[in-house]
Amino acid sequence: MRGSDGVEVRGGVCAGGGIGRGVRLGAAAPLCAQRARVAPRRAAAAWTMGKKADFGPFTPVVVTTRIVIGEKRFNALRGKGISLHSQVIGNFCGYVGASGKTKQGLIRLAKNNGSKLGFLS
Repeated sequence: MRGSDGVEVRGGVCAGGGIGRGVRLGAAAPLCAQRARVAPRRAAAAWTMGKKADFGPFTPVVVTTRIVIGEKRFNALRGKGISLHSQVIGNFCGYVGASGKTKQGLIRLAKNNGSKLGFLS
């Protein structure tokens, strides 16, 4: 950060144990203020298992199906559907001669669209 006179101002911990706030760094600055570079603490990130899917027009159908057929069968069915859709995208990319990077981008786009529509709820 720069002060009004253009001299760099930085906080730091000096040998005296105090925190030097607003210490001006320059030719006349104390040695301890020039050495003090403490990285800011970051807040601990909350653990999440993945992005929560958006609520879309197909969310009620997906949630009802999960309840009716059970979690295990539902996950197997969803995995099979995602696998088949990825294969179709791969076959299309092979047909038109698209690169692997384009294929990855299309699969990522399909996942985002599926989330917006509620298929990943």
